[in-house]
Amino acid sequence: MLTPRQYQRYLTRLKMAASHTPSLTRLNALQLAHLHCLPFENLDIALGIAISLERQAILKKLLEKGRGGFCYELNYGFYCLLKTEGFNVTLLQAQVFSDDRFGPNFDHMLLKVALPQGPVIADVGFGDSFLKPLAINTDKQRDNGHHYLLKAAAGRWTLYQDQTPQLRFDETAQPLSAFSQMAHWHQHSPRSHFTQKAICSMATSNGRVTLSDKTLIKTQLGKRSEKPVNSLAQYHELLNSRFSLAIDEALLSRWFNAN
Repeated sequence: MLTPRQYQRYLTRLKMAASHTPSLTRLNALQLAHLHCLPFENLDIALGIAISLERQAILKKLLEKGRGGFCYELNYGFYCLLKTEGFNVTLLQAQVFSDDRFGPNFDHMLLKVALPQGPVIADVGFGDSFLKPLAINTDKQRDNGHHYLLKAAAGRWTLYQDQTPQLRFDETAQPLSAFSQMAHWHQHSPRSHFTQKAICSMATSNGRVTLSDKTLIKTQLGKRSEKPVNSLAQYHELLNSRFSLAIDEALLSRWFNAN
């Protein structure tokens, strides 16, 4: 649960009014607003700043520092927001499909929300994926220009986007502490994609905008464009104007000038 001050700060970031009547309509609106207002970013890893999975550290980063984060931070913050509004929500662990195989357990965090219509998965920390929660059933579902399908086997669900696997998860509720080991691995292992490049990405009304190292990538109505970022000042301004991130330029300079 969030304090009243934390709750109001969260709503301010999402540009939404308060509500304590949990519903699918409200959940849809909250997830969409989260994806449009809080960026998926790993800049702390690039800057050599340790990411803590302690509850208060996550909430301070999201609500006081005005930052985004990677999946563990964004989805845990969203979990706290949903709990505060009265949703029945639990943390789930997932394996991410990459390089033709599934990664380890706790590679990703997502949320299960129990609703009168049936349970759904909510996720505000997976980059370019579904914009609204998906029902946990075997029906085909369409969202954000893609077809999604969940298949069950051996007590786990596999999520497919346009016939390509994305995630594999089970419905066992997990504590935040269970994700700490993989969060540490993602911050320090040279095999983690989070240590290989700096990413800042956010959904827009008609696509997505991403800073991938020193390249600005925009996708609008399915059309992709790329533009190099040639200076630290330009990079700093893009973080502010495109992602509403106020990160000290001097802090960014060591990473920018070294890459």
